[in-house]
Amino acid sequence: MGYEKGGHEKGHAEYHLDKPKEQAEEKAELPTFQQIFNELPTTGSIISFSVFNNGIVYFSSLDTHVYALDAETGEMLWKFKTGGPVVSTPLIHRDRIYFGSNNGNFYCLELDGKLIWKKNTGNIIVSSPIGIGDKIFIGNGAGYFFCFSSGGDELWKFRTGDGIMAIPSTANGMIFVASYDKSVYALDLEGNLHWKFTPGERSSVALVMSDGKNIFSANKRSWDKEPCAKNFRLYCASYDNHLYCLDIGGNVLWKFNCGTSVPGGIGGDNSTVYVGTISGLIYAIDALSGNEKWSFRTGGMITSGAEIKDGRVYFTSFDQKLYCLSEKGEKLWDFMTGGPIVSRPFLAGNKIYFGSSDTLFYCIDAEERNVDWTFRVGFGLPDSSKSLMQNIVNVFTEYDRRIFRVWVPETAVKESPQINTADYAAKLGLDSTFAYGGLGSYLSKGKKKDTYGRN
Repeated sequence: MGYEKGGHEKGHAEYHLDKPKEQAEEKAELPTFQQIFNELPTTGSIISFSVFNNGIVYFSSLDTHVYALDAETGEMLWKFKTGGPVVSTPLIHRDRIYFGSNNGNFYCLELDGKLIWKKNTGNIIVSSPIGIGDKIFIGNGAGYFFCFSSGGDELWKFRTGDGIMAIPSTANGMIFVASYDKSVYALDLEGNLHWKFTPGERSSVALVMSDGKNIFSANKRSWDKEPCAKNFRLYCASYDNHLYCLDIGGNVLWKFNCGTSVPGGIGGDNSTVYVGTISGLIYAIDALSGNEKWSFRTGGMITSGAEIKDGRVYFTSFDQKLYCLSEKGEKLWDFMTGGPIVSRPFLAGNKIYFGSSDTLFYCIDAEERNVDWTFRVGFGLPDSSKSLMQNIVNVFTEYDRRIFRVWVPETAVKESPQINTADYAAKLGLDSTFAYGGLGSYLSKGKKKDTYGRN
């Protein structure tokens, strides 16, 4: 483990999806958090959001590294290697970098990439930390929510019923944590539970907080002093197809039916909440009333929240595109990458930064819509046949309106940066061995495990 220096490159690829012809018929219970995230493959997909600080952009990758690039040129300043794939979005807080890894470690680095400390939490970390004063908070796959001092001491931990995926939110002396056990927890800064909200039959996956004037998205996670919200509202996206708006006591002010499951992040500005769905729709919802303002359909699942700047709405989709819409929901332009996109776009000046499963990190000019530069992260097959066989994967397609938890991959067949999971969804209806395309990294063979429907 450590940090290294290196370079960057330009260019990107394109490929297209074929519509699956078969649908799986069986239905099973939702898998547990551990079943889904037991072992992420060691690939070059970029799932985390990017973070911008003093002309440097930071992001993590499933290739086990965290990267720091010159935001203007794309030159790599350093990279830090962990012991597992990294989904956690780095936090810059008081001139230190914090993030978790699939190996269960929680890391603290200096801004030059040198390790200050690391702590093992006992389970994988796919959530992202927040910082309040001299305290850092992070959740792990076993359902524990930790509070660490800036020096790395564990101050307390609170256990939920299952893994924690979402980035927590904070306001008014409270921290709000969404767990895969279907609930949202309101804790004080000492780890005491104040209330618990269970929205529906399925898990909560995303949180965003409003103070009545601003909606704080995932890009705002560092607080010298915790924000005080006179008109507090907490927005909670859930797999039960709804977006919930809660008050400071956990009471539902309104809920919005999105029609299909909401798999990920929420974005917003002063008056509007933006939420994406598995069906490929993004909704603009009035933050106060919960009424729909408009919706826009993409060609793939939307897993990250929107970023809003100068009356424009930016977001990404599994259809491999970055979108730019007007504040009225009209498409202004889109940009095609070489793979499904989970990463949320980040805007600094007129530049847009985001990563894709094609192993590239992009810097796009928002006005000219040109690629300023790209940076390619590491790429490779899973470390061993053992880890490959233990991997259980969630697969989403927009065509058959089902979620498939389907494979224990058996053998790596070939390396390919242009394989998409959805390309092989057509074979899901068969009991025989079929091909499986990972997120832009490898092709393997596996057998169908089970499926569960999405409503």
